[in-house]
Amino acid sequence: MKFDYISILASGDCPCACDFCIGKGTGHGFPTFAPMHDILSFLEENKGKTSEVSISGSSTDPLFTNSTSIECIIKAARSYKYKVVSLHTHVFNQRTKDVVSMVDELCVSINNADDLRAFKALNLKLDNVRVSSVLTSKNVEWLNSGELFKLGVDRFTIRKNVFEKDVDMGFKLPEGSLFKCKIFGNDIFMTKEGQAIALWNYSETNEKCNAKYLWADGLERNQDYWNVFYSSVLNPGVAIGDYRVFEKYGIKIKRDGK
Repeated sequence: MKFDYISILASGDCPCACDFCIGKGTGHGFPTFAPMHDILSFLEENKGKTSEVSISGSSTDPLFTNSTSIECIIKAARSYKYKVVSLHTHVFNQRTKDVVSMVDELCVSINNADDLRAFKALNLKLDNVRVSSVLTSKNVEWLNSGELFKLGVDRFTIRKNVFEKDVDMGFKLPEGSLFKCKIFGNDIFMTKEGQAIALWNYSETNEKCNAKYLWADGLERNQDYWNVFYSSVLNPGVAIGDYRVFEKYGIKIKRDGK
């Protein structure tokens, strides 16, 4: 089976506490990826099935993990000849600057003016940067101001907020934006300045995208698992395979009846 991409996820405590994060509170302990032997097996078994490896997080930011973890994953992906290695982060510090030169694409989460200032302070080259923002009732006015789209990046993803399903109704595309195409069922618009803006809908993506994820517990799950994960977070107490939600946004591992 071919995949659009594969992803290696970090899990653990996260100091960001973003109120829109679908994984908030679901990770416990020091942020980490799956054991390296699981990561190497994951990369080995999927080489030839996709050209892209994404490094991201389910409950925490990948840059909160051990200082050498991401570097080791990137080097391993290169050794297996993956053509594109991307990093998704909401952390803007020296480590971000250290890692960015190692990846082909950096996807940064910028959701308000403070995020934007922190990212600008890094003074990174923007050639391989994509910006992702989650619509909330707190930032929709700021997004509509157009400040974010003056950053100098040519690719943006505006994501629906699963906790505020109607807030996207208040978002306005930059004046003159025209429909371009669909990717994974999501509408892509092109601005007059040549910027591509994707309006991202989780449910559409989970239906159209074919991806595989290696979670920090060492288990592999396909794209459709996210639908179950979202449902469990929004509906505490629902069993989801080898996990059970015990409290709102809190997931504990259930193995062998323990």
